[in-house]
Amino acid sequence: MIVVTGATGHIGNVLVRELVADGQTVRALLLPND
Repeated sequence: MIVVTGATGHIGNVLVRELVADGQTVRALLLPND
């Protein structure tokens, strides 16, 4: 499992999509307003 902070930003979004496409399990830490 990979934990990503900043997943709602541009780079974080691209990173999460690439990780998921690669078959990785991803968890994202988000702020309440994101």
